[in-house]
Amino acid sequence: MRRPSWRNRRTKQGGTALYYSADWQVLEERDGGGIARVSMVWSPVYIDAMIARDRDSDSNGSLEERLYVAHDANFNASSIINTSGSAVERFILDPYGSPTFLDGSWSAIGSSAYAWTHLHQGGRHSSANNLYHFRHRDLNPTLGRWITNDPIGFAAGDENFLRVAGNQPVDNVDPLGLMLCPEGKRLAHVQYCLIEHSEYRGTGCQITQRPGPAPEPDGCSLPDWLNWGSQSVGRRIFLDCCNKHDECYSTCSRGNRQSNCDTAFLQCMLKRCQLEKRWQGFWFSLSGCYEIALAFYDAVRLFGDSRYVAAKNQACVCCCSDFGCRL
Repeated sequence: MRRPSWRNRRTKQGGTALYYSADWQVLEERDGGGIARVSMVWSPVYIDAMIARDRDSDSNGSLEERLYVAHDANFNASSIINTSGSAVERFILDPYGSPTFLDGSWSAIGSSAYAWTHLHQGGRHSSANNLYHFRHRDLNPTLGRWITNDPIGFAAGDENFLRVAGNQPVDNVDPLGLMLCPEGKRLAHVQYCLIEHSEYRGTGCQITQRPGPAPEPDGCSLPDWLNWGSQSVGRRIFLDCCNKHDECYSTCSRGNRQSNCDTAFLQCMLKRCQLEKRWQGFWFSLSGCYEIALAFYDAVRLFGDSRYVAAKNQACVCCCSDFGCRL
């Protein structure tokens, strides 16, 4: 069982102080007098899989109530179990987490008799506003949407900034509130491994080459608006640069950024223009070649985001140990 250091993160929720681990797991809840009222232990299998909770149910200062939690395959809480091994409460959740509470005998009740808060995929549920908290955002289970835009925008690989888990919450999880993580092998979308800012980085994530042959470069494929006139000349002259650019997009390392690949692409094309000038002499327009190179560069810089993400997802896998993935 895992009980990380917690004293570096604390937030207030009304009169309750929540103490978090470095992975933003709630470890303790304390009242205004600093007395611990709830303590939680988390599993190393998945970042939001709780093992047990101790609670001061009678407000006498001791955490006398121990409950264990059972999960389904997508880490939704399904029941809580006492130390005698009996299920004392059960939960039925719709795909986005709207809860129905049942007692141990499967009879419906209005709310949790044990003040249980961690339900849908291990997220913390607030009965006051019916929202789940997943680190960077809150989920509204009634709407099936996040209530704020994705902090990392298009880097999440979804043009809809409010969509939850690609509209497939039964198959995917999103513990950071940033982008979906496919449930099957606990492999995160490659963007988890590419995020540079440590606040948004999936903890314990590594990026590695996907098994099998690497994707083949496809030369200078251009948007329709660039396929005119002298651009066909550029496609011939810059073929090698285009292929190297494709290979750069498919390289699996955290430091391999799109901007680095695009800059190297431009430098390659400018050098190629200079070589063509030496070979062809007077009849070759160096300035015209530079203009085509800049047009190619502008195309990948302005419209290459989706190609970069697609290439990374095709060539690489992102394995996050905190999500239970092992390479």
